[in-house]
This record gives sequence, C-alpha cells and structure tokens, in this order.
Amino acid sequence: MSRYSFASLCPEERPCGILKRGSAQPLLWRLKKGDLRNFPFHAGRPFYFFIILKVRREEIGSLGGRIVPPGFAKGSIMVITFSSMKGGVGKSTDAILLANNLAARGFRVLFFDMDTNNSSTIYYTLGIADEFPTRNVAEALTHRTTEGYTVKSRIPNVDIVPSSLRLFDIRSIDYHALKKTLPDGRYDFVVIDTAPTYDNLVMNALYAADCIFTPVQLDFFNITTTKFLRSHLYDELAEQVGKWFIYYTFWQDNLAPFPHSVQSQYAAVFESEFDNILKDIQIPKTPATAKYTQTDVKVSVRSQMLGSQRLAAAFNRLANLVTQTEPQKDGDGNEIFPVEKF
Repeated sequence: MSRYSFASLCPEERPCGILKRGSAQPLLWRLKKGDLRNFPFHAGRPFYFFIILKVRREEIGSLGGRIVPPGFAKGSIMVITFSSMKGGVGKSTDAILLANNLAARGFRVLFFDMDTNNSSTIYYTLGIADEFPTRNVAEALTHRTTEGYTVKSRIPNVDIVPSSLRLFDIRSIDYHALKKTLPDGRYDFVVIDTAPTYDNLVMNALYAADCIFTPVQLDFFNITTTKFLRSHLYDELAEQVGKWFIYYTFWQDNLAPFPHSVQSQYAAVFESEFDNILKDIQIPKTPATAKYTQTDVKVSVRSQMLGSQRLAAAFNRLANLVTQTEPQKDGDGNEIFPVEKF
C-alpha cells in the first residue's frame, strides 16, 4: 500500500486517502468527471470538491520507470500493443520500428498484425508470399493458438502472425481470445498492431497487453479520439489504464522553442488533459519514415540524414524503456544507443 496526498484550496496539504499502487490515474479521472462514488475518504478529514491529486513521484517513479508493469520480471514475455483511434499517425510503422529495434538487440519478437490494412504483413513478408490463407491472425484467434499460424519474416529474430480480411468475420469474438492465444516461452516480446478503430478485436489487443502505446499527432481530432479511447479504457478495461502511454508523432524540433506555434499549443492541451505522456519520446516528421517501410532504407544514429538519426534515436529510447535498459552516455555527455542501425 502507498500513501498519496491530496491538496485542497485550503493552505495545508493533508493526507486524505490510502490508495493501492497504480490507482492514482483512475481516481484522478473520476475527479475530473465529477464522479465521487466510492472515493476513499480519510477518516475524520473534511473533503473539498476542488482538489488536485498529488502523487508522490518518489514512490511510483517517473513515467520512464512506470512503463514496465509492477512485478514484471526481465526474462518474461512482454506484450506491447499499439492502438490509436486515428489513422495516419504512424502506428503501424512505429510498431515495426520498435519490433525491429528489439530484434536487433537479439530479442525474439512475434509480431501480431491485427490491422486489416495489412501494411505490417506486407513489410515483413515481402518476397515470401502474397497472402496467407491458412496461416494468419484470424485462424490463430479462432483456434486459440499460434502453433502453425506464424510465418518467419524476412527480418532476423522476427516472426509474424499475418493479417487477414477474415478478421471482419470474427469481430464479435470474446475479448479474452487473444490472451489465450499468445505463446509461452518461445518469444521475448509480442508486438501487436491494431486497426484505427475500437471494437472487440482492439479490445483483445488492449486486454492482452503489458504495455499500450498510443501515438498522437498534435491536432484537435487526435485529442478527441484519444479522449474516446481513454474513456473506454476506464469504463471497460480499467485494469489496463496504468499500462497505457501516449507519445507524439510528426514532431518538429524547429517548432518546439516557440510556445505560440500550433505544435506547442496542442502539446500544452494534451499535457493538461493527459498525465501518461512519454515526453522523451518524440517521433520526428521525416521522409526517413516512409523510406524505411517502402524502400527498406535503414535508420541509423550515424546517418547523414538528420531525420534518420532522430528516428533511430527515438526508437532506441522507446526500446530502452520496454527492456528496462538504463540510458548510457559517453565521456562528453553524448547519448550512447544500443543499436546504431536497424
């Protein structure tokens, strides 16, 4: 058990509740919604409606420390789901880049393509086959096993359960199905790409996840769709809320110093609305992203292209978080990345 503090409009800060670790975010959400049912009052303390939840950061750590679920041990299989209600934010490309970075570190990765757009499957199986009528994610979910339904991809250390249009036929599937389907022991990481929607298939991917990433582009519609996803997580999969993280895509470093730029203003809105943003993870707006998936040009921290450098650095940092790898620096204070090119 951990003690958290609440601060009211009165001048003193007082302890007003004993909450279970990880329950701070759901409580904050209930406060924002004005839902005070079952709120854990501290005996004998008055309650003020205008309160701000203050979490002792030294107890739960920074966002970087919280990205790994409590009690999660190195060596266990970790399931990472990429989910966004908004298409075109780079979700599939980000899932591929993270999976490939993990694979380049020597980890065994199973990629689940649950997006009927099929782009991840095309990337990983280019030159292997045009379609997989019997070995695909729909068959795996139907039979509750990955045995016989995985394909060795063209990227070392990455296997894939290919996408299939048959996913449309099983959209009413129980949302526990994927968790029952996942393999034990053979892989270090499972990376799941989902469709830009919210249905039972996406719920399967969210429910099975140890870590959920939502890439957001800084615009109004992304705020709306991310709020929608948050609302459904709290209402339907509350136990997964503490595993959910947001990061920015199409980030432009040249705009960051200017608080009145559209990018900075939307970032401020996001940061006032969400407290699960990975601020150190900013996926740059760069042609290197399209080149990576369309022409197979690798990204490198030593590339002559600044965009490629930034892209490689961003996914090294993200992979460091999920692998619990401490960032390293050289004698001059420059960041050292575990994978220079992938």
